[in-house]
Amino acid sequence: MNNYAEIPIINRMTIVLDEILNSPNGLKATDILEKLKLPKTTLYRLLQSMVDNGFIIHHKETNVYKIGYKFAESYQVVNIKFEKLKEIARPYLKSLADSVQETVKLSVLSGMQAFTLISIEGSRPIRINIDTGALFPLNAGASGKILMSSLSPTEIEYYMERYAKKYTEKSIMTIEGIKQEFEFIARNGYAKDEGEYLPEICAIAVPILGEGKNIIASISVAYPTMNKDIENMNTMISHTKKTAEIISILMQKESASSLPAKLISGSSRIFLRQS
Repeated sequence: MNNYAEIPIINRMTIVLDEILNSPNGLKATDILEKLKLPKTTLYRLLQSMVDNGFIIHHKETNVYKIGYKFAESYQVVNIKFEKLKEIARPYLKSLADSVQETVKLSVLSGMQAFTLISIEGSRPIRINIDTGALFPLNAGASGKILMSSLSPTEIEYYMERYAKKYTEKSIMTIEGIKQEFEFIARNGYAKDEGEYLPEICAIAVPILGEGKNIIASISVAYPTMNKDIENMNTMISHTKKTAEIISILMQKESASSLPAKLISGSSRIFLRQS
């Protein structure tokens, strides 16, 4: 934490943007007032200022506010970087999936969620299927914890206070708990999930580092709890680390220093599949 005082108007603007981002069809001012309990005059001044600066747009016919052109412009830049990451990573992810025979996915930070950029299904008779484009929480899951560790302390506290949700008894719900997870990642070079999001599913995840050693993505291997085997686990972790290292080196050569959060909506879909 720093010693600078917070700026209330910026905090309020962020909260309003969060609500609009989480509503694909937009929101009316009355909806935002009901959700956030802000003073009416303050909210309307905020909305007008954000419209004037291109952060949101106001559809007068429906009186609905939606995300504006400045975010749309950022999509193009982010999409180019995402496409380069996918192009570089895909063959190595396929090789990893073939090697460990479990489902492999590539995730990036999307606002305050983990976005599945690539998913390659494993070949075991009972395996995990994850949709490309699925969104997952940061506090419950191996990839989510890797990506959350790239946030600032203030952002982490904000997430845990506002977004952390208890999916199972093992979901991480406290600042102390998530700090312990970060310490495990720092010591071991990977994150683990032993039923934090779904009781039947485990995973390990390793960071992909861009220029400056910033975390830009994570590779995870997801597998049913019944497939867990200590010997295979060690091999899985080793192969995943090697894959992440190769992709990191290639991304650094491309000078992809960071991947800003992509503003995208979607849903999490994950289930067991049996041949």
